[in-house]
This record gives sequence, structure tokens and C-alpha cells, in this order.
Amino acid sequence: MVCPIETSESRGTFVMEINEITIRDILVGDVWLASGQSNMETPIARLTDRFPEINVSDFNKIRYFKVPTQNTAESVQENMASGGKWFTGTASEVMN
Repeated sequence: MVCPIETSESRGTFVMEINEITIRDILVGDVWLASGQSNMETPIARLTDRFPEINVSDFNKIRYFKVPTQNTAESVQENMASGGKWFTGTASEVMN
């Protein structure tokens, strides 16, 4: 069963219950995949002087999955390195 968490917005977060397992804070929408060289990992802290609004950001419906860096691989990898983590666009997490 999937039911919305109480929210004033129609496209809020959801809760999914599967047997005894409950998954909270689910969003439904577009997924963007970005990759590149070292410029893709510019720390947000380097941008706060130019964009001071970062320090008060409140974009909890923007999610970011940080894939851990790993050494180069000599062949195609079927799985990414463990240790990835989800973050939101809120001021308390955006520096991650």
C-alpha cells in the first residue's frame, strides 16, 4: 500500500508498506544521471560566496545520490562501490 504523508502539496512524499517493511519519504518524478570529470565534484562550499542563497536553501524535494569514488577499474563494473548515500537540497545537507 502506498499512501501520501500529510502535506499541503499534492505531489508530496509517500510511504510504502510491504508486509512488515515500511519505506518513508519516497518521491516520484524525473531522475537525472550526470557524470563527468573532477568538475562534477566541485564542493558546494566553494560556491557560497558567489551564491549566498545556498546557506538558506530549502529544497527538500531535490534529492542527490552521492556515489563514492573508487579507483579506476580495468573492466566494466556491474555494481557501484558500496557506501552511497542520499542527500536533500536543504541547507543542513547541501554541503555534502
